[in-house]
Amino acid sequence: IFLSSQRFLFLCLFQEQLVKWETSETNRLPSRFLTNNLCLKDEDIFLSACLSGDLEEVQTLLNDGANINTSTVDGLTALHQAVIDGKPKMVQFLVEHGANVNAQDNEGWTPLHAAACCGNVDLVEYLCTEGADLSVTNSDKELAVDLAEEDDCRLALEEEHQRQGINPDECRNRELAIMRRDAEQWLKDGEMHDHPHSRTGATALHVAAAKGYNDVIRLLLKAGADVNCRDRDGWTPLHAAAHWAEHEAVTILIQNGASFSELTNNVRTPTTTFQMLSSRTKCQETTVDYKALYEKEKQETERLLIFRITYGFIETLFHVFQFQQRSFTKKQLEHLRADNQKLKEENGALIRVISKLSK
Repeated sequence: IFLSSQRFLFLCLFQEQLVKWETSETNRLPSRFLTNNLCLKDEDIFLSACLSGDLEEVQTLLNDGANINTSTVDGLTALHQAVIDGKPKMVQFLVEHGANVNAQDNEGWTPLHAAACCGNVDLVEYLCTEGADLSVTNSDKELAVDLAEEDDCRLALEEEHQRQGINPDECRNRELAIMRRDAEQWLKDGEMHDHPHSRTGATALHVAAAKGYNDVIRLLLKAGADVNCRDRDGWTPLHAAAHWAEHEAVTILIQNGASFSELTNNVRTPTTTFQMLSSRTKCQETTVDYKALYEKEKQETERLLIFRITYGFIETLFHVFQFQQRSFTKKQLEHLRADNQKLKEENGALIRVISKLSK
């Protein structure tokens, strides 16, 4: 079977997003019940109940005050997950009980994006009737219709666009226009009024870097934005630009003092921006251009990397050291006792010899 290049690219995109969803905290919840020291938060219990499809348990938790719009660290709500899993009854239940149909995860995907990408036309149509905003773009500046490979999903969304009088091109450029207007105003005021995202900690500079809004990046930096600011995952704007292969954004940030030595907060595999750049084909040229600069920072990067990797084990190492110290001391005492006993025996033998000679 031969696939068209467009179809192949879509399947790659779909598979990549499924991997992200499958490795999200929501899908890891059941394994947490296997731990010995069970300590679940209320939101974990609610998300797990929704994941299992137990409507009665979900209703009980809602009656007890559970937040229906709670999300994982990836920003996925119960509604996102129900759409991804193709559970229409759970989707309808959550919507009827007040779930936000326009909630966005950390990459800007709404439940409608998920439904379109998964090719579930029934859920696409249902979400549209329940107020899903067709003009929302994700982090890749994609509308839900851009992700709809299946003809029925795409046609349903296009018809809804026409019915609501939505211009897709205007929607894709709306965020850029708003960010440019805000950045110009902050520059004029001489003061930044940016508020990091409440959940992710991302700033306007993070967003502009990730999406390649290069004019906005320049305006934000002139207005006083911190080029090395970090979100809650430890990502700097340079991490974001490198991850999404925004070559020009990478160049602008580096020219304005962005550091290669900043590490993400992942304790096991903290990532430098240079590593991200090296893995992005579109940024290979930048990797070569700035390799010398990276080499200057490499020593500091390696020092931070070693510190970050070992930091989580410091307490354990300390206890091991204490144990080894105690073991060493114990061995030393045993040697001293043995030496002392040997001296006693030698002294005793010497005394006996002297005693015999004196007779």
